[in-house]
Amino acid sequence: MGLPVRLFRRLVLALALALLSGVCVAEPAVAAQPVEAYQAHLVALRELVAACRTNAAACDPAKVGGDDRVPPQGQAPGFDVHWSWLWDTILKAKDPKSPDRDALLRDADARLADQAREAGIASGPAPAIQPDFQHARSDADRILAGSEFRKVTGSGLWDLLMAKFFAWLNRVFGGVSALGQRAPWIGPVIMYGFLLLAFSGLLVWVLRVLDRQRLAVRLESSAAVANWQEASRNWAQLAEAAAAHCDWREAVHALYWASVTELEGRRIWRQNNARTPREYLRLLSPDAPQHKPLRALTQLLERIWYGVAPARHEDYAAALAVYQQLRSA
Repeated sequence: MGLPVRLFRRLVLALALALLSGVCVAEPAVAAQPVEAYQAHLVALRELVAACRTNAAACDPAKVGGDDRVPPQGQAPGFDVHWSWLWDTILKAKDPKSPDRDALLRDADARLADQAREAGIASGPAPAIQPDFQHARSDADRILAGSEFRKVTGSGLWDLLMAKFFAWLNRVFGGVSALGQRAPWIGPVIMYGFLLLAFSGLLVWVLRVLDRQRLAVRLESSAAVANWQEASRNWAQLAEAAAAHCDWREAVHALYWASVTELEGRRIWRQNNARTPREYLRLLSPDAPQHKPLRALTQLLERIWYGVAPARHEDYAAALAVYQQLRSA
């Protein structure tokens, strides 16, 4: 029992020593430096920002250097100056295509100017950086090597003709302008003349469109009438075929629908295959010339097709006469 107690005490003691050593160990402070060194560092940093604004290749975050420790001055206590923000700004400014590059460098220069003013350095514009001639020359050569400078030729025949044409237009409109100053009434005459021509052209176009529409309606109506007449003839042919086989009931039925189709083609009523023969008859006015023949044919159809009366050749002959009468009515 004694051995475990001693081990437990040793572990507790070791843990306490480790905690005390962690509490007592402090981070190493930035070494203090003279105020002049801090001021020189500020000037160098402003030059670095100015060079970075002129040339993206000069944006080297390593040139920012370490943090500064400004010693106490009089009643003012000392303080640390950290440059991690400037290091990040210079790193972002290395990309010349960055959209906020100029804004970042402008803000950085303004912040450095404020710090320089607080450090006792006379305020003024950012130090000018003389452009590197070789770098400027390389940029000019790169621009001149572009595709837009490879095929530079003199003015051709087409260019000369176009130049003469535009010069002629300039003389014409210049003469018109001078003439308008001498005779002010010419301007309104030309303006209203163009308006009249435009209105006339629009009117002609509208009339031509209306003529085409009327022609299309006539052609469509003619085609519809031809279709109705063809359908009526088909029913009549079915009636003839049924009469040839002495099927008088079917022949009368076909002649009835041949007559109805003939009247539909004349726009007497609209097509509706759901109507009964009596409904077709009621659609006709009693004063219409087709009313009496259609009534006789309807009564004949009802007696033979819907009734029990047998159909005979005389019934077919009567239905055929009514059909021919309706066609000529």
